[in-house]
Parts: sequence; structure tokens; C-alpha cells
Amino acid sequence: MAKILIALSDKKHGMILKKWLEDRHICVVPAIDNPTNLKSKLLKLDYDLAFIDKTILERHREDIRERKLKEYPVILPFIYIKSSPEDENISELWAIVDEILRVPLKKLNLYMRVQRLLSYRKMTLTLHYISVTDPVSGFFAYKYLMIIGEQEFEQAKRYNRPLSVMIMHIDQLPKIKQSYKDSIKDGLIRNIAQRCYLRIRTVDILGRYGTDKFLFIMPETSAKSAVIIAERLRRLVYERPAIVEGCHIYVTASFGIAELNEKITDFASFISKAEKALEIATKKGGNRVELYIDEAI
Repeated sequence: MAKILIALSDKKHGMILKKWLEDRHICVVPAIDNPTNLKSKLLKLDYDLAFIDKTILERHREDIRERKLKEYPVILPFIYIKSSPEDENISELWAIVDEILRVPLKKLNLYMRVQRLLSYRKMTLTLHYISVTDPVSGFFAYKYLMIIGEQEFEQAKRYNRPLSVMIMHIDQLPKIKQSYKDSIKDGLIRNIAQRCYLRIRTVDILGRYGTDKFLFIMPETSAKSAVIIAERLRRLVYERPAIVEGCHIYVTASFGIAELNEKITDFASFISKAEKALEIATKKGGNRVELYIDEAI
């Protein structure tokens, strides 16, 4: 259900609009019940479209710009309710808002404009999801995962905070590709990823790193804590089978871990250390956790 924010200084117009939307089973988020926290609502509330007027635009022009920029490339539409001809220069309005409606509002016109803008938002949400999500696992795709990783790396370096990365390799996946059809292989990858996701923190980032690998980016996590998490996930994978299309498939997973230190200068070299640890784990037969140890430290 779409959520619409009503931020109109004219309470009468706001109440009429609220009732009209609710009659059409659209969830309404009133914003003017407490004007002092309107900035916070504009910036932080979860909504799909907002109604504003001249007073709100004059007071919160930069807040609206900030929220729209934060949502980009997803469209967050703002509809401007224009109550008088001298409100503002139209060309300036179009630089901020996505639709302009004049009072008195015509119901059919209002409904068509709202539905059109909501459909645009839904379309951009879908396209954004497709662009950042791995279609098999349902988690972050490699390209977007690297962008997030760079951001987490820079933040940890700047504020001298702990950060660990962990690469998980599904040991038997090459053999499974030969023995099962593609849909079962894809289902296995999805099953393992979902099970692991349910056992990590909400701040941890999980994404597809390769055909048979996943990358975990773990802010505020030391090597010691990362090893504990990896051991928990390793046991989770091998202790019970993945059930895919009626097939019970037993697999194991290997983990390579690296912790950020002052010698690491970029995210790529950071991941390469986890790769080296993973290589050791697989060479030792798999189903194990290895931590990268930099002898120079």
C-alpha cells in the first residue's frame, strides 16, 4: 500500500485531501500535527509521495531537495498545491516538484496524477532493485557490493573503527553443477545465502562475490568476532541439508577472513587478504575457517 505524506499549511485542504485518499484505501501520513518536527518527517519518514504548498516549500526547500537526492535514482514525487496565481514562478517550481495542482482540486484529475506518479516511483524502485540485486541469491550484486564496501572501508579508516571482511565459498558447488539441473543449483545458492543472512546482524552486508562465493562486510567487528561468526555459519551449512525441489543436498562451506589494519590502503587489497585466507581453507580440504595473518604487522 502506498504511503502519502500530507504537509499542507492549510489544515482544511489537508483534511479534505486526507479523507479523499483514505476513502481510496491509500495510507496517509499526516505531517502538520506537530509543525516543529516537520523537517525530521520530510527527511526520515517512509513515504512514497508528498503534498506540499507554498508555505512548506519556502520553509523546507533545501530539506525537500536533500530527501529527493537521498532517494535518487528512485523517484520520490512531490505534488505542489497552488492556491493562488501569484504563488511562485512556475519554472522555479518545476525544478523541485513533480506535479502542480491548483485549488480547488478536481477529484478525477487528482486521482490520475497521484496514480501516475506512484507508478513512476514503483517503476524506478523495481529498476533500482534489479540493478543492485543478484538475480539468483536475492542479495547484493557484485558491482553494488563493491560500492558499499568502498564506503564502509573509507569510514572505518577515517574514524579508526574495526572492520572485517569474510568470503564464504560453497565447497561442493562445482560438482553440484554437474549432477543437478540449473534450477536446483540456483536454489541451493539462494538457500545457503538466506540461512546465513538470518544468522548475521542487520548492520552486516551480504552479497554475491562470484559463482560460488559470498562476501560479508562486517562493520565494528574484530577478527576474533568474525571468526566466531564464521564458525557459527560453517556449522549451520554442514549440519543440515539444503532442501531444494525435494532434493536434500549436503554441502560444506569454507571461510576466509581479513581484519582492517593501518597497512591496508584500499578496499581491493583488503579483500585480497580474505581471498588468500580462503585459498588456504580450501587447500586444507574445505569446511574450515581461516584468518589472514600479516606477518609484517
